[in-house]
Amino acid sequence: MLLNFSVSNFGSINEKINFSLFSGKISKQHSNHLIKNNFFKVLKGAAIYGANASGKTNFVRALEAFCSCVLSENTKFILAHQFKLSKNTEYTEFEVDFQINGISYRYSLKTNGIEIPFEQLSILQKNGNLKELFTRKFLKVEIKGMLEKSSDWFNNRTFQSSTTFLYKLAQDGIEDNRSKICGSNYIIDTLNFFEQLVIANPNSYINPVAFGLYFNQYDYQNYLKRLLKIADLGISDVMWVLLSKDETENYFKSALKSNRNYNEGTLFSKTSDGNIIAIVINQNEVKGFELRTIHNEVSFKINEESDGTKRLIDLSLSFFLLRNPNTCLFVDELDCRLHPFLSKFLIQEHMENENSLGQLIVTLHDLNLMANDIWRTDEIWFTEKRQDGSTDLYSLYQFTPRFDKDLQKGYIQGKYGAIPMIGAFENE
Repeated sequence: MLLNFSVSNFGSINEKINFSLFSGKISKQHSNHLIKNNFFKVLKGAAIYGANASGKTNFVRALEAFCSCVLSENTKFILAHQFKLSKNTEYTEFEVDFQINGISYRYSLKTNGIEIPFEQLSILQKNGNLKELFTRKFLKVEIKGMLEKSSDWFNNRTFQSSTTFLYKLAQDGIEDNRSKICGSNYIIDTLNFFEQLVIANPNSYINPVAFGLYFNQYDYQNYLKRLLKIADLGISDVMWVLLSKDETENYFKSALKSNRNYNEGTLFSKTSDGNIIAIVINQNEVKGFELRTIHNEVSFKINEESDGTKRLIDLSLSFFLLRNPNTCLFVDELDCRLHPFLSKFLIQEHMENENSLGQLIVTLHDLNLMANDIWRTDEIWFTEKRQDGSTDLYSLYQFTPRFDKDLQKGYIQGKYGAIPMIGAFENE
C-alpha cells in the first residue's frame, strides 16, 4: 500500500514534489474509498489532471524509474533524465513511504546514475519516527536494527557504485536464504512492494507471459469476458484457437530453437503484429494456439481489433490485479482511446468495489471524469508548470471545495490552476 512518494530532479520535475494517499478530514464523501487500519486511513485511488507538458507523465515515469533502480542493476539512465532547464548538477532523489504485511516502511534513494551517495531503508513507526534497518553512503553500508543479528551476511556483499543495495540483496539470494537471515522479511517486503507496482501507459502492450498464465486461471478469464461484454464491443467470447502444424512451426521456429531442452509446459509469446500465441509441449508433442476474440461465432485475431479494444484487453489484467491488496496500479492517460463511459466504469469498478483492495492512480484529461460521484476532493491532484518550466504538484483538497460543488466548472474557470493558457493562433 502506497502512502507517500516524493521525487526531485527528474524529467520536468526540479524541486521536490510530494504525492500523498493519506486521506483528508472529509466526512461526506465516499467513505468506502478508504483503506483503514489501526493507525491511519489511506485512499484507494487518485486522479492527476493538468495541461499537456505540465508533468503528469514525468511523475509516472519517475516512479517507474525508481522501480527500475531497485529491481535492475543499471541506474545509469537516471543521468539522462534529470531536469535540463537549469544548471542543476545535483542528484535525483526518490523517497517512498509504504505499508505491506502490516508494517510501514520508508525507503530513500539519492543517485545520479553513476554513484549512490545515499540509500536507506527504515521502519516508519506510528509516531512518525524512523527505525533504521540499513543506511548506505556511497559504498559503505551500516546495518542496524533486526538486521544486525545477521550483519556478517549483509556486510559480505560487494556491489557497484551505481547499483542499489536492495538489488544486490535480491541477487544474492535473500529470498532463498530467508530462514537463515535475521530481518530478511523486511528486505523481502520492500522488494515485493516494488514488484507489485504496476505501471501502464498508452503505448503499453500485453505481456504475453503474464496474460497467458492468468488467462488460464478461470477468475481472470471470466473477468475479461465480462468486461468486454460490458464495454459493448460486440465480443461474445475470448478463447485459444488451435493452429495448424505449419502455423505452429512458423510462429515458434525461433522459440523452439532456443528452448530445445524445454521438455514440457507452455510457452507464451507475442508476434510482431501483436497477436498472442501459446505453445504447449507435452511428451514431445507440440501444439500451437492463438488468442482470438469471437464476434457472432466468427473468430478475430487480436491485431484485427480496434486500438481501443486492444487497450482495454491490455488494461484488463492490470485492473484484475487490483484484487490484491498489495497491488498499486498507475495508469498514464487512462482516457486515451477509451470512451468516457468506459473510463468511468473502470474507475468506479475499483473505487466502489469492496473486493478490489489495491490502489489505482490515473492521469486524465477528460473533464467528464472530474466529478463528485467518482472522486473525493482529496483524491484529485493537479500538475502545473512553474515559471522555470518545472512541474508543481498539488491537491484539490487544499482549496477546500464544498463536496456538492461542480468541480469541472470550477476547474474550467481557473479556480484550481493547472489549465493550459492557449493564445490566439494569428498572434503567433
